[in-house]
Amino acid sequence: MFFLNRQEKQAVLFVCFLALAGSAVNFLLKLIPSFEHTLIADIDKYKMDINQASLADLLSLRLVPVGLAQRIIAYRQDNGHFRSLEELKQVRGIGPVRYEKLRDLLCVR
Repeated sequence: MFFLNRQEKQAVLFVCFLALAGSAVNFLLKLIPSFEHTLIADIDKYKMDINQASLADLLSLRLVPVGLAQRIIAYRQDNGHFRSLEELKQVRGIGPVRYEKLRDLLCVR
């Protein structure tokens, strides 16, 4: 048989617990199909609307320095409301990497 020390036994138990927890979540998602949709909708409620965000709101995001926040607001004033989040890429200073990080925090309503 296998001889495991105390730390190895704890590691095996932890891995088993994670597998069991993952199986339980997977089971719930299959049992209640609307559960996943509800989770996503709840997350979207907490995203910042780029069309309503003030300078202070934008600065509260760690990824947005002062100059970028000012350019976002200036773009919005010059071009009207953002029609999609993709339009953020038109603002100088928002490249692919920053856009990918910001799209999880922002939305267009």
